[in-house]
Amino acid sequence: MNNEFEELNSIPGILSDSLIKKYIKNKEIIIYPLEEKNLTPVGYNLTATDFILSVNNQLLVPLYFSDTEKYCYVEPHDTVLIMTREAIKVSNTIAGTFHSRVSIVSKGFGHISTTLDPFWQGPLLISLNNPTKKRLKLTLGKIVEEKVVDKSSWSRLRIKRTNNEKLEKLEKVNKTNKVFVHQAFVTMVLRRLPEEPFEKHDNPSGRFDLLKSIVDTPPTRRMFWPWKKNKNHYKKLKQLIDQIGSLTFLTNSKEEKIKEEIESEKELFIRNYERFFKTLEFYTHLAREATDEIIDRKKWRKISLTIIGFFVLVGIFILVWRWSSGATVAPTIAYFALIVASIQLILSWFNTFRKKG
Repeated sequence: MNNEFEELNSIPGILSDSLIKKYIKNKEIIIYPLEEKNLTPVGYNLTATDFILSVNNQLLVPLYFSDTEKYCYVEPHDTVLIMTREAIKVSNTIAGTFHSRVSIVSKGFGHISTTLDPFWQGPLLISLNNPTKKRLKLTLGKIVEEKVVDKSSWSRLRIKRTNNEKLEKLEKVNKTNKVFVHQAFVTMVLRRLPEEPFEKHDNPSGRFDLLKSIVDTPPTRRMFWPWKKNKNHYKKLKQLIDQIGSLTFLTNSKEEKIKEEIESEKELFIRNYERFFKTLEFYTHLAREATDEIIDRKKWRKISLTIIGFFVLVGIFILVWRWSSGATVAPTIAYFALIVASIQLILSWFNTFRKKG
């Protein structure tokens, strides 16, 4: 077994699914949580957490749920930063690249292109871009029916001999359970390097440090009355995102070092994963609450502006009507044309508001 592993280590190149399994068994690669269905012939498919941050809006992207799926929208010309559910650990001679899936690119999303350095340990922050002029739907998971054999509900097998002496059996009664299945959005391809790199990467685990520069409070010039409370919500959101940006997958306390000596490498990795994602889930939940407050205020502001605009148009209508009353037919037609155009404008505002909301 050792000779076989040494032989594998001497051969650089892309790792197949069978080689990935062997390297996982030999602890050169750790993927957690590991799901067999996400293994591909030349890589591993990664899925998304609920932490999806819009670069343009500086807000967490709203999540939507239906009877069959969980999804979000990426606005035109926007880039979102997605944190993966999976955490990865690789040895000093394993590296990787990330590639877009055809099912994602075919919807209009841009290509993903970044690298995984040797010695990497932790989850990943992947950027996904929408270069089109329309909002694109990103499916995060689907609810599927999984057949489960329930032995207690099996019907009795009745065997009946026919003229042709064939046996007819009643089918077994099965139950179905609804199961949520995470949908992959990027593929990680792993490679064996011909030799160990001279320099180690110095990037913080997960690259969460990048988040601190994304969210900012609105500029001072926008701080008239309707924006004052919104500024507080943005300030709260920035503090929460900064907290997430300060998270680290690894721990350096004395207590943790003592535990490291007792636990195996994989056990320690899983414990770090559970601790990290429990903290991430807490801050993400609070950040989503702050995001919802900001979005709600934006909605009410749009409604207020629409109502004000409506009354302004009504005032214009009255002035035009008084001016055109008793006049020829042409001003009257112009008046009603203005009314129709205004109604169409208001309907388009509400339609845009409904789609974005």
